[in-house]
Amino acid sequence: SWVSGNRQRVLGGHAGDDTCGYDFEIVRKSGRLMFEVKATVTDNHAFDIGESELRAARSARKGAYRIIFINNILDPDSRRLRILPNPLEAEYADRFAQVNQGVRLRFDPT
Repeated sequence: SWVSGNRQRVLGGHAGDDTCGYDFEIVRKSGRLMFEVKATVTDNHAFDIGESELRAARSARKGAYRIIFINNILDPDSRRLRILPNPLEAEYADRFAQVNQGVRLRFDPT
């Protein structure tokens, strides 16, 4: 399930691939789910999304690409994990705002 390059550092064995555009893949009979993990050490609700991640999000079937966002990752008392929808799916476009000229997205945690 863990497909990113960090996989080998933690688990050893098979080297991961950071060009997939997601960190975890779950294969089910109904299709695969792809999860990209984003984290921040602050309470900030913004993240960068790279070219391979954009490519995977654009090509994913509806509901198949998601972002796992963890803020305050180093503070166990304040840490919070959220599973966000694909920011490129039209029905979720109003939940994200582009905050710079590049592709940095922010979301409202409510």
